[in-house]
Amino acid sequence: MSDQNDAFASLFETNYQREKPRRRGRGWIIAGSVIAILVILGWVAFTFTDSGLRATAETVAAQQVQSRLPEGATGDVTVTIGGGPVISQYLNGSFDDVTVSVPALTADGATSALELRAKGVATDITKPVEQLSGTVTFGPAALTTVVPYPGTTKVALGDGSVTFSGTQGDAGRAIAYDVTATPSLVGQSIVMTPTAATVTSGAAAEQQPAIVAQLMAQKPAVCLAKYVPKGTTLTGVTVTPAGLALAFGGKNVTLSSQTFRSTATCTP
Repeated sequence: MSDQNDAFASLFETNYQREKPRRRGRGWIIAGSVIAILVILGWVAFTFTDSGLRATAETVAAQQVQSRLPEGATGDVTVTIGGGPVISQYLNGSFDDVTVSVPALTADGATSALELRAKGVATDITKPVEQLSGTVTFGPAALTTVVPYPGTTKVALGDGSVTFSGTQGDAGRAIAYDVTATPSLVGQSIVMTPTAATVTSGAAAEQQPAIVAQLMAQKPAVCLAKYVPKGTTLTGVTVTPAGLALAFGGKNVTLSSQTFRSTATCTP
């Protein structure tokens, strides 16, 4: 029993920096989509000088953004240009309010949803955007890698909670578990606080209380700063049966190509 419990103690290792680096394609989708929409806004405004053609400008902008999504990413893009007449905004040197939505953005075999809103977007993109905010929402399939609990094979979402199911151990001594946790944001990391745990197979009845106690004692933290561009920070996390949504934002963010060569970071 002691050996089995000792082996299980590392099930929810809190130092995820030790894991093998994962492909970061999804992490760059947000940054890539942001720069794509803003780079072509000036061209759209210049081309469609009649403010009555706002809908046409939005359609062309969406097509341009979609064609410039990061390599390997696919999804239908919608762009909304708010504020006054498009040409007036362009001549004033700044767009009041721009929103880009990608309800089903697929990359690396997983699907997420992206919504981005930028206010005070200068036509000269070397100048800072006054305010940048957005959300990226991950479904259950994506969460098996975004929040990588060891051994997880299935994730189920509820109102405010996430349930992870998986196995740990080798073929001769595999222990299956369910852990339900509530996510919270601490800095740029998401922390999962267990609220319930169950050993579903692989351990005798007398061993299960100790294993469950170990599961409940862990609060694994995962840095998610790579999912937002440098200059922004994560501002909140919410969970519904549809997905886990990360909110992010920043002020006076400079949207140059150099900005998007790096993402936000977590403090060690």
